[in-house]
Amino acid sequence: MPRNVISPPSSPTTEAVKPLQNMAEEIKVVIRMRPLNDRETNPSFVKPSVGLRCWRVLKEHNAITQTRNDGITPLPEKQKGQTMFTFDKVFDERATTKQIYDFAAHEIVTSAVEGRNGSIFAYGQTSSGKTYTMQGSSTISKGAGMGNAGKKGSGAGLSNGFVHLTAVDLFNEIAEIHGRDYKIQVSVIEVYNEEVRDMLVDKKKNKSNLLKIRENSQRGIYVDAAKMEAKSLNDLLKILSMGEKNRIVAKTTLNKRSSRSHLIFSIGMESKPNSKDTKSKHLSPEEMQTSTFSTLNLIDLAGSESVRHRSAHSNNTRLTEGGNINKSLLTLSRVITALGEPQSSSTPTHIGYRDSKLTRVLQPTLSGNAKLAFVCCVTASGLFLEETKSTLKFAQRIKHVKTTSKINLKAANKSDIIKRMQEDLDDTKRSLSESMDRVRALENQNKGLKATIQFLTEDRDRALEKIKAYEEMKSKDKGSVKRHSTILDSNNIVQSNGELMALNEANNDMEDQVGFLSRVVGKLQGKTNSESDSRINGLPANIRAQSGGMVSVVTEASRYGSHVDELDSLNGSIVSLDETSSSSLLSEIKGEFVVNSLTNIVPEENFA
Repeated sequence: MPRNVISPPSSPTTEAVKPLQNMAEEIKVVIRMRPLNDRETNPSFVKPSVGLRCWRVLKEHNAITQTRNDGITPLPEKQKGQTMFTFDKVFDERATTKQIYDFAAHEIVTSAVEGRNGSIFAYGQTSSGKTYTMQGSSTISKGAGMGNAGKKGSGAGLSNGFVHLTAVDLFNEIAEIHGRDYKIQVSVIEVYNEEVRDMLVDKKKNKSNLLKIRENSQRGIYVDAAKMEAKSLNDLLKILSMGEKNRIVAKTTLNKRSSRSHLIFSIGMESKPNSKDTKSKHLSPEEMQTSTFSTLNLIDLAGSESVRHRSAHSNNTRLTEGGNINKSLLTLSRVITALGEPQSSSTPTHIGYRDSKLTRVLQPTLSGNAKLAFVCCVTASGLFLEETKSTLKFAQRIKHVKTTSKINLKAANKSDIIKRMQEDLDDTKRSLSESMDRVRALENQNKGLKATIQFLTEDRDRALEKIKAYEEMKSKDKGSVKRHSTILDSNNIVQSNGELMALNEANNDMEDQVGFLSRVVGKLQGKTNSESDSRINGLPANIRAQSGGMVSVVTEASRYGSHVDELDSLNGSIVSLDETSSSSLLSEIKGEFVVNSLTNIVPEENFA
């Protein structure tokens, strides 16, 4: 079921919600007892009269009591407000930050989303665990890496601080609300040595980050701190971490990384109706015409410092810082005390907000229109008996203060409606312009892809043509090798067109010479008239060799060819030769033929 920010009234008037808005409520106060550190467990620092521990948590009574030096037995003289204190909740050393947050802060964060102001304080002496409670570690970024805030189940968020848990809750709550648009703006300021400083200002670009506290009838009391919009959980944590990194810290006797200023994280929220949301039909007409705004503050106060715990080597800077911290915390205590006293209409109690920059900045929060929670951090160590007692007394005084929170509504008039419509129109135009830019970018990208595809296609076609030509040439070469395989050895296979042409020409010359020779030999042997018995090298005279090792029948015309005249001349000149003269003449003719022929094609031994 989607939640409504404002419960729709039963009638057109808003009287039904007024009692809920004007209900006075107490400030929620919880105590967190941290574990003892190395210094507190060192025997050389333990006072025998007090013992290692001097405070004990009574969970069943939501109380904390002072004990004897054994750390277990309560003092016999239980004096409420002196040795025993009761609060809304007391958490012992085994409690997790998530458990404390769920009890003390979750409701305030939810109310802020609905339109109520809220503030969550971390208070206590130095090194009592305030920063750890607020940030989960020494820094927000380290605290974010130690847990899994926001993941439901599996004990998530055990090591995260209030900052991370608040950020997760805010966006989870907003996600469950339909029909309204939220705008979140964040600012981070610190109060250091009675100066208000902006933590989100780039010191390299701005000579000063000091802020002035201002006041007017419209805005009340405010500071013009830089604001950054957070549209997601990561944005919010990034901005808060950016501001926290600029906080002034230093090493002291009690803390290696002591906060030397009061740090205030402010998260401003404004919600407006969104008629375009399809899930906003459940909203009433009043809700559709109403905006809400609220501020949620997370305040990590610097720790009070006792002079007896300061090192003798503390420099003037540390002493000045400690003095201003104690002054501002004392003023805060006085303001809390004054707010808790009964107010008389005839003689109103003076509240000294202006006595400190811290209380002046927090005046809108402390003056009533906000839900407040204080997490007071203490230690059970006997070394800090008085400091813990002072913190508990301060926390008890807070219980006397009551606040009256209300939903901050802003009814939309005609000018607001027109302004909102104009903003929606501007947003639509901006979105349309961005969409057109993306379309043009995609078109240009498409053109580039088309050109690339065409280029690759041409490359592919050229490659296919080369492959086809190679396959044809390979096929021809295989056929030629097959035809000439009976004469030529495999090492003499022709591999190129140029070699094939040269081979063909040589073959033609050989055929002419062989034809001539066959006729001469036939004349010499007296067998020219009987072609069937005429043989050369064991072959009939009408058979001739080819270059590829094949043989072919020589026809009458080609056998005599252009050498007919020469044969006639020979016939006329040869009378009769004996066997020896015939052999001599044959050898002479054969030698001349071999010299004038291609010996690499027709070997000389073929005439033997």
